[in-house]
Amino acid sequence: MRLTKYKDKKKEEYKNKPLPTSTILYYHRILNNIFNFAVEIKALEESPLKGVKKTTVEYREIEPYTIDEAITVYQALDKELLHWNIAFKLTIVSGMRRSEIYGLYILKHIDLDRRILHIRQALTYTKEHGYDW
Repeated sequence: MRLTKYKDKKKEEYKNKPLPTSTILYYHRILNNIFNFAVEIKALEESPLKGVKKTTVEYREIEPYTIDEAITVYQALDKELLHWNIAFKLTIVSGMRRSEIYGLYILKHIDLDRRILHIRQALTYTKEHGYDW
């Protein structure tokens, strides 16, 4: 199947579906910031979003991998580069977040003798400082 046909098929699938509540909340936040800035610089007297109720995010139940799916992923990872192999296996086994895995220092946080992994920091991002541990 050509990529353009695949894209068209995906567009049709999502065409009549409502946006996820998290996306609506994200759009609301962006628009609210824009309109509040416009009020602040006196381009508007009042935000058109004033009085608009924010949506509440509806969280979906996450379906974890089945044992068979996890085994399939494990087998596929054996063919990948070592750092990807380790990162994904840690995610599956421990439930660590991506930022926690990125924050690991092998010499500081992994005790190979006692087989202990310490999660003491995470990689975070801020506008002011960029990526930071």
